[in-house]
Amino acid sequence: MPFGNLIQPMPERDFEAKYRTIAFWGIALLVVVASGMLLAPFFPALMWAAVFSVLMMPFYRRLRKRMADNLAAGLTVLGTLALIVVPLVAIGIVAVVQVGGIVSDIQAAAPAGQTGLGTSDLLDRLDAFTDPLIKGVGAKFKVSDWISENGKDLGQRLSGPLGKLVYSIGFGIFTLVVALLTMFFMLRDGGRLKDPALQLIPLPPEKAEALMLKMADTIRAVFQGVVLVALIQGTLAGIAYAIAGAPSPMILALATTILCVIPLLGAPVIYVPVGLALIAQGRPLAGALLLAFGFGVISQIDNVLRPFVISAKVPLHPMAIFFSLLGGVLALGPVGIMAGPVLLTVLMAIQEIVRERRTQGETAMPETAFTLEPE
Repeated sequence: MPFGNLIQPMPERDFEAKYRTIAFWGIALLVVVASGMLLAPFFPALMWAAVFSVLMMPFYRRLRKRMADNLAAGLTVLGTLALIVVPLVAIGIVAVVQVGGIVSDIQAAAPAGQTGLGTSDLLDRLDAFTDPLIKGVGAKFKVSDWISENGKDLGQRLSGPLGKLVYSIGFGIFTLVVALLTMFFMLRDGGRLKDPALQLIPLPPEKAEALMLKMADTIRAVFQGVVLVALIQGTLAGIAYAIAGAPSPMILALATTILCVIPLLGAPVIYVPVGLALIAQGRPLAGALLLAFGFGVISQIDNVLRPFVISAKVPLHPMAIFFSLLGGVLALGPVGIMAGPVLLTVLMAIQEIVRERRTQGETAMPETAFTLEPE
């Protein structure tokens, strides 16, 4: 048979249909990628909106029984805003008051004839504390001389982080506004969007809904774990402040607790200045012990306790939760503390589905494979 007869030209209609299918999926992929690039800067805001919506959903449902959708969603968003802004403002007031009180105490402890607390006074106090330690190791070095010689370079190096801090604060406020606005529409329209969202998930409806419920349970478990561990950290910090003789230990403990709830901030924002202030006031042992206890216990206990607290609420291994929490925060910032465990939940659900389908395939194989037609 000639080879020319083996090569059959594709019918024009089939070629056109195949071309249209490839073109459609190519354009669809480009649109999805472009949409992802547009939404990428808003991922933290969208994630926080989803977290707030899940946590505040019971409150919204209670309001929804008594009033319209818009009003119930608006009041829920305002309640969430109050729960976020009020603690942050309270922390700011506490920080200002405490710093002012610490500066006043240091000024009051200044030797007679000195007024105010200048840079030279601080450097002299720093030398008085560090000179015995430096001489004890046999070195010849004065901290004040090094700071004076490198002050300009230090200022330039600090100006960069300061600018980044201002940018982070501004971007954080913008993210919060977008998250609360998105939360309003998630609460109001979530019920109507549920069925279309389930249809987009390539799973049977009951499995898709079960996956969404698992994600919601994970968000609640992470939130409960974060709050519970923050209370433990704040309690330990309050005890440490009281033993070290810090002013207003109860208020400092409350501020520490609230900061421990916020990822990437935590207790060092409070106990480091307090410890340094105690050292400057002439109580180096109390300040050094407070800093050591803070870095060694208060700042580390969340990495140990939080995975176990969360694993008690959701069926995930503590080590898997530990890496998802830490990796999420390192990769995505504060929102990663929620995104990491949620991603882990989705991954485990996919693994469960794959294993289930593989088991069903192996069970069905002996019935269909290697069957011979009777002769």
